[in-house]
Amino acid sequence: MKNYFRFVIKNSFGKLINTIFRRFNIFFLYRNGSAIGDQICMTGLIKAISKTYNFKIFVFCNYPEIFLNNPRIKKCFHIGGSKLLLSALNLIEGTNCENFNFHKIDKLSLADFMAKNKDKRLHLIEIHSRHFAYSINYENLKNEFFFSKIEENNFSGKFPKKNEYCLIQPNSKQGYTVNKQWSFDNFQYIVDKKPSLKWIQIGLNNEPLLSGVIDLRGETSIRELIYLVRNAKFILSGEGVLNHIASAFNVKSYVIQSGFADKSLSNYKNTITFKSDNLCPESPCWRLKNCLYEDKICLTGVRPEKVLEKIL
Repeated sequence: MKNYFRFVIKNSFGKLINTIFRRFNIFFLYRNGSAIGDQICMTGLIKAISKTYNFKIFVFCNYPEIFLNNPRIKKCFHIGGSKLLLSALNLIEGTNCENFNFHKIDKLSLADFMAKNKDKRLHLIEIHSRHFAYSINYENLKNEFFFSKIEENNFSGKFPKKNEYCLIQPNSKQGYTVNKQWSFDNFQYIVDKKPSLKWIQIGLNNEPLLSGVIDLRGETSIRELIYLVRNAKFILSGEGVLNHIASAFNVKSYVIQSGFADKSLSNYKNTITFKSDNLCPESPCWRLKNCLYEDKICLTGVRPEKVLEKIL
């Protein structure tokens, strides 16, 4: 009975709200969760939408600081832990109130869907918005950020100047899958072979620290991290947040690509991908649990000597 009333409300009240939104050119975009990279990708989607449609865009998310000073949106709201707000957004989800999140197809999860459709070369932005009612041009995807003059002044006095340093993130996020971590020793090899570069390591303060780097683990806000990426000579990391940020500023982004996902997932014009020539038959596997191959050939096949040679 509860599901029935929910269905009635969603299909009557929800449709009414979306009709009103269309009448006044209003578009709600929302995303709940802790994945920073996914919410960064919302900036690229908003850019693509605003180029085609003259919407007044309102954003609901968990990291509103990502959207500060963005002239393409009217207002950004923090969902936080508000179950009431999230339930309301879910109820009125429709043509002009969209959830930037993969919608299950034939009851398949995102990982199961991608593993089943290995031939689909989809970007993360397209994966999370392919169910939208309005058509979106996914060519030349690029995220974007905007700084105030106050931020520029504060950050310029706190961090090294543009092109004076290289950003490195040797630790992949383990919460979603353990199958994207390139050897920590490989990152250390690159730093040791090129000590003349000023290396800045970012990440969480409880992650392993490379020797010979400036340690900014746990020392930056999201806005400061974006600023650091913007002014870096280049970044070196696994698949993830830094690469999504770097797309906004055309900063060279050297990415160690595992066999977990296809490189199209986070590929931009400025992305330089390192991938093993000897991928396993399962690749891209989208395997959340431990790899079937003990030596993780998709990662051990990426040699640090080749990565260093390309960077230099």
